[in-house]
Amino acid sequence: PMTEATRTLIVTGDDFGFSPQINAAVIRAHREGILTSASLMANGPAFEEAVGLARAHPDLSVGIHIRLVRSRATLTAAEAPDLVDRVGNLPADPVTAGVRFFFDKKLQRQIALEIGAQIEKFLATGLTPTYVDGHLHLHVHPSVLEILLDLAEAYSIPAFRLPRENLAVNLRLDRRNRLQKCLYALIYGRLCSHAEKGMRQRGLFYPDRFFGLLASGHLNETYLLGVLEHLAPGVTEIGMHPALSLPPELQRWAPDYDYMGEFRALVSPRVREKLQQLGIKLAGYRTAAEPG
Repeated sequence: PMTEATRTLIVTGDDFGFSPQINAAVIRAHREGILTSASLMANGPAFEEAVGLARAHPDLSVGIHIRLVRSRATLTAAEAPDLVDRVGNLPADPVTAGVRFFFDKKLQRQIALEIGAQIEKFLATGLTPTYVDGHLHLHVHPSVLEILLDLAEAYSIPAFRLPRENLAVNLRLDRRNRLQKCLYALIYGRLCSHAEKGMRQRGLFYPDRFFGLLASGHLNETYLLGVLEHLAPGVTEIGMHPALSLPPELQRWAPDYDYMGEFRALVSPRVREKLQQLGIKLAGYRTAAEPG
């Protein structure tokens, strides 16, 4: 184990507020395991339940999980006619949406209004957001990033996820989908370099590195133990997708995700022992962002 510099780990449960199965897994992984933070969907179907659970667990660091695709919108079609369809849904396909967000300039104002509405809905609960990130990491998309950075500053949200992952470490732990991972690492590496400049200018906190982009949905116990062995000094975030059972709605979007395997990894005694053995400090976004 390294003793030269502190290694701090933020362990986040994404999609909090999407379903009762995910909400229960997030809370159990926080109470019984190593989960320290949760990214709350303001327009998730189980949002109200998640808010109640967050209030009952004040040590859980809760952030805003901005959704601009595969979701009900917070605005109506009348308020954002180019972003929201007639039945109130945001775009279903993230690739097509990403291209439109970049080239269709009239969408900029509507994206800003939708993100603002999601932030306002979160704040109306009385919870204090400790960070912000995006569903499918769309928060680092160039057309979304500047809007979100300005809103984070305006609403005093202190921290931002930077999904910058070490490709070499990932491939050492899981060699599946190598070509896709190389492509993702290249694209997100460039997006994160651009995002980092904006975060620094605004004085926002962000973790030094991230795991959960290249092996999303497959961070089982073996993978998590491997990540801990390769953890570098500084602050690392691991983004997880735990659930106690597979939510029916997700069978369409992510049928291959091992939600239950990720939950088991979060509550694994072996993972907890490895953290202690390596002297890795657990923190939520709230405490990791505090000076000193």
